[in-house]
Amino acid sequence: MTLHQYTIRFFYLLILIAISMVCFNFSNTPNKIVALNAREKAAYINQLEIYDFFAERIELTDGHRQPAIWFRLRNNSKTTFHSVKVKISFFDRKQNLIHESFFHPVHQNTLFRYAIPLLRPDEIWQMAHTSYYVPTNIPNHWVSGNATVEIVDVIVLSD
Repeated sequence: MTLHQYTIRFFYLLILIAISMVCFNFSNTPNKIVALNAREKAAYINQLEIYDFFAERIELTDGHRQPAIWFRLRNNSKTTFHSVKVKISFFDRKQNLIHESFFHPVHQNTLFRYAIPLLRPDEIWQMAHTSYYVPTNIPNHWVSGNATVEIVDVIVLSD
């Protein structure tokens, strides 16, 4: 075998290792996920703060105006969050709910997307300044800026 063939086999091996780590969800966190009842989950949600919320139509590169969401998430607790799920509600001029979209700013799912690091105590998560969450299927009669965001689910880790 030539050096080139060994190199190719080596890279195939690295790819297989990476795929197995994603599929079997190897994690470098020794902490365990805590099972929470509804009251405990609500208490943890109250310790998270969403601020600098932005919901506007922005112009994309093709000239199409698309809804864009941006916000910051602060962990005011002494707990590490494994996952945070938010619900973004869109309203028309009469304040009627016309669409809901769900987004996971913090998650450990590496199968389909890259993992977002854990949200540790007193940390702030934010999107990059030039990145937005762009939800799909928002009706055209949505009034730009007329949206709300709320945290609907969390998964926490033991200390």
